[in-house]
Amino acid sequence: MTFLHTLRLSNNNLNGAIPSSLGKMGQFTNMAKNVRLEGNRFSGYIPTELSQIYPLDSLNLQDNKLFGNFSGDSCSQIDANLKVF
Repeated sequence: MTFLHTLRLSNNNLNGAIPSSLGKMGQFTNMAKNVRLEGNRFSGYIPTELSQIYPLDSLNLQDNKLFGNFSGDSCSQIDANLKVF
């Protein structure tokens, strides 16, 4: 795969922790612009490695059992216009 615009895994009843390796997908693609993981049963901390997905326009983590922060403090490359849900 050489280009990934949107990774949409929403509403699939996925559970457990979000794999930190998801943040490394930029090594294999021209980066995802939108990551949609909402409506699952993910739990635990939001992996800081997600901040390595660049450039990222939107990250949707709604309706999961996650805690922690995802902010510009975790990565200097995060665009100020990033939408996090």
